[in-house]
Amino acid sequence: MRYVEVKYQPERSRACLGSPSLVKLDDGELVATHDYWGIYTLEGDCGLSSVYRSEDEGATWENVTHIIGAQWGTLVKLPDALYHISSTREYGDMVIRRSTDGGFTWSLPRDEKTGLLMRNESREGGTRYRFECGGGTLVHGGYLYKSYDKYAFDPGESAWEAGNFGTGIGRVPLDKDPLDVSNWTFSNILTFDASKLTDPKLSLGNGTGWLEGNPLPTPDGKIASVMRIHVAKPNMAAYLTLSDDAKVFSFDYETGLIDFIGGHSRFYIQLDPVTGLYVTFSNFITDEPVPTNRNLLSLAVSEDLRHWRRVKDVMRDESGLPPALSRQLTGFQYPAWQFDGDDIILLCRMGYRGSVNFHDSNRITFHRFKGWRSWL
Repeated sequence: MRYVEVKYQPERSRACLGSPSLVKLDDGELVATHDYWGIYTLEGDCGLSSVYRSEDEGATWENVTHIIGAQWGTLVKLPDALYHISSTREYGDMVIRRSTDGGFTWSLPRDEKTGLLMRNESREGGTRYRFECGGGTLVHGGYLYKSYDKYAFDPGESAWEAGNFGTGIGRVPLDKDPLDVSNWTFSNILTFDASKLTDPKLSLGNGTGWLEGNPLPTPDGKIASVMRIHVAKPNMAAYLTLSDDAKVFSFDYETGLIDFIGGHSRFYIQLDPVTGLYVTFSNFITDEPVPTNRNLLSLAVSEDLRHWRRVKDVMRDESGLPPALSRQLTGFQYPAWQFDGDDIILLCRMGYRGSVNFHDSNRITFHRFKGWRSWL
């Protein structure tokens, strides 16, 4: 397995690396970001992301700046500039920043006119609502679409449960300033109701739920979101639909759960302009009793977003660990990627060769898959 290491974080620092994001600029240069998380970081108080650039197609990388107050960020290139959408901290405000110089400097989201999209709602003694920006982006039909999650929990709760997440999509016209929140349309927040499952055996109680969506154009011209789903069966995803005015987000419990390649961990889907296929990289589950393994990353394709075919395993553990230890200690996760001519370029959050477990990632790595369409 060949890769270029963008960032390595020593385990003794007690900090982990996350939220990889990658774009290619019009001049051919690459920009990448990631954040830091863990109990010995300030992610809950003030997020921090690092920005890197490569001028040699990913062979080498230079850390050019950091963004204070940026957690769970996503890069997106629009016609006028480069943007970074994030939370200000773990479950903080949802903000967007603009860079007009290729990622060296960034605007400051001071208020609703300069990039503050959603404020963290909280009240003493009640439920707190916080926004998570780990979902995907889509530029299509004159709009930027952004998936996001709303996490509700009672004060004092510490357990992470998928059932506490609701999901929504925001949309802004490309001819309007995305830093001005008045230009955005936000859908309703949709939560998963496990009591409506057609097969009750799929329920995990409050552990049943969705997050980290992927807004996409459907073959019939609509917008859908294929989402990470936590149910009792591996290799599934959720298929949600968005109304034409981007205000109504909906899910059909009869048909909305689909077979997928992975689906329990973050994945990112894009539509290939050459083949017309939907493409994703995801963590295919090979051991059903262990539905959370991330030590295998696979490429999969679909013609209709609902029926998926596993094409090739592109990353697997080469450390020589026994399978059980590999599942515990190795993770190739949260892949951020884009088409680059005949190739695909990918940035990976990697827990590998020294991480304390598969989830607590110690590396951000860059990969190029040359001539990938020959695999189809």
